[in-house]
Parts: sequence; C-alpha cells; structure tokens
Amino acid sequence: GRIVLNASRIAPGGACVFFPSFKYADDVYERWTKSGALASISAVKDVYREPREASALEQCLRDYAVSVRGDGAVTAGKPRGAVLLCVVGGKLSEGINFKDELG
Repeated sequence: GRIVLNASRIAPGGACVFFPSFKYADDVYERWTKSGALASISAVKDVYREPREASALEQCLRDYAVSVRGDGAVTAGKPRGAVLLCVVGGKLSEGINFKDELG
C-alpha cells in the first residue's frame, strides 16, 4: 500500500495498478482496508476497482475518467486524480488504451 500511496502523492492524473487475479486483488483490498492504507490512498486520489460484472465496467471507466480529468473533485485547484485497481487478464487489461492522464 505504501508504494501506491507514495506514487499517488507525486503522480498527477490516474494510475492503474494490476493484480494477478481477482482473489489476490480482493485480499490486498481487504488488507489495505484493515491497515488504513486504503483510507490514506483515498485521501489523495479516488480509488476504483475493476468490476467483475461486464455490465458495470463502462460506468467504472466513466467515473475513473471524471476523477482523473477533473470533472469531479478538485484539490488545490487541480483534479484529484484516481487509482484504478485492475486484474491481469481481466476486462481492463485487454483492448483498453489508458493514454495520457488516464494511466
């Protein structure tokens, strides 16, 4: 969690963090929640998780883009940015181009 937190503090825009499986991503998310790391990261950037359901994917990407581009909350005159927790081999790792500030 500390690496993601430190990167979130200095990197503008969005950051995608990839995990090897949904199970591992769930385990890390739960640990970050219990340890307070998730709250620390959320204080710096909005946090989104890759949904398991394909029907929720488009809304997740829209919300992520809004946070990154500044259509949402602004801190010190700049967009907050966001962290997107993804899974290798999941819907977000194939065929989506995270260009410019999105990734």
